[in-house]
Amino acid sequence: MGYKKEDEYLTDMVSYYIIELTKLKENKPKTADLLEKWLLIIGGDTEMIEKCKKEEGKIKDAIEQLEEMSADEKEREIYEQREKNRLIYNTEMNAARRKGLEEGKKLGEKNEKKEIAKKLLEKNIDIEVIMETTGITKEELESLRNK
Repeated sequence: MGYKKEDEYLTDMVSYYIIELTKLKENKPKTADLLEKWLLIIGGDTEMIEKCKKEEGKIKDAIEQLEEMSADEKEREIYEQREKNRLIYNTEMNAARRKGLEEGKKLGEKNEKKEIAKKLLEKNIDIEVIMETTGITKEELESLRNK
């Protein structure tokens, strides 16, 4: 027994629920049932976490276990080192990217000056004028002339 909707077969054996934690937080129930408590805790609602710490049950046990895991110094150090390494990597990659862009820009400008110098040499402009205008050395101009 079932029906077809949008190329999926749905049956009375399966239920789908869409839960929007942000809406649950906004419309926080005064007396939450078990599902709502779990959802509020998953969503990081500190008020609900503190309330559930005082109650007996699986939620309290889960919160205590999570706090134990979070309090484990070795695990926290591993996490902090991983986070530090990630930040260092990102910083170094950004610096390398900036450096690469700067070097590429300088190389492009140098190549552009050489192209201009070649054209000026072809027009028999005085080498001293070309050197002064482009900043290219006499040796580089001679090598451009020979190409």
